[in-house]
Amino acid sequence: MGGRGSGTRGTFPYGRDEPTRARVRPAPCVTRRCRRAHSLDRVRRRELGYIHGCILPDVTAGEQTRQVRAATTRLLLLDTTVACLAELGYAGTTGPAVAERAGLSRGAQLHHFGTRDQMVVAAVEHLAQQRLTHVDDSLAKRMGDRADASAQSSRAAALAALELLAAAMSGPLYGATLELWAAARTNDDLRKHLVPAEERVRADLREICRIWITTEPLLVELTLDLLRGRGVSGMLVPHPSDAQRLVLERWIDTIDAVGAAGAAGAAGAAGAVGSGEGGGAQ
Repeated sequence: MGGRGSGTRGTFPYGRDEPTRARVRPAPCVTRRCRRAHSLDRVRRRELGYIHGCILPDVTAGEQTRQVRAATTRLLLLDTTVACLAELGYAGTTGPAVAERAGLSRGAQLHHFGTRDQMVVAAVEHLAQQRLTHVDDSLAKRMGDRADASAQSSRAAALAALELLAAAMSGPLYGATLELWAAARTNDDLRKHLVPAEERVRADLREICRIWITTEPLLVELTLDLLRGRGVSGMLVPHPSDAQRLVLERWIDTIDAVGAAGAAGAAGAAGAVGSGEGGGAQ
């Protein structure tokens, strides 16, 4: 099928540690989550809560302990913010509410996130990255290395990717993201933080689509628009699973038809060029 992808985070003590010259050897990078972290700069890794040993610099054991504590606290704030957004919405997700639920002081919360908008945007991106990692891992587990390049295998992979992405872009937590979009319409500070985060998430979504669904740029964008629209339309009344699957199957049919038409058009154009060249040689 032309155009189909080819596949492949109580209060934490901050006591002074005893001086030590011992160096910590970075742990081997073996997980998909850690490999994704290497593509991020140090600030983005800290914001998203990556604390695996392989991305910590070669520092003393005491320094590494402090970094892990700080990253763990930040991860707790992100997870707690996500829970507040799902239960209380954007309006109810305030700094004091998150700090109280996390068992942290207000000062600890402000140390990591100076404003509420910074905190909620980081939490939403954190959630999105978790879900995308789940999609990556689930597809890799289901499809393996996709050594079987048959049309049936390719279609099964595309459908599995669509179903996983549709699940990631739906439900109460996705609804919390939509609340942020609506609030950002009239909140310049929120929009300033939200737009770059959404662009990073969308870039990751495009990558998954290109690998598993289609390599055609326009079809990638239309696929994401379809999934976003289904997520919004199912917010109040969830789509029945059989109806959702039918829609996704029909979308795969559409992608395949567009790919076939494009291949046929290219072949026809090549034939016409060849005929023209042959006529000129006579």
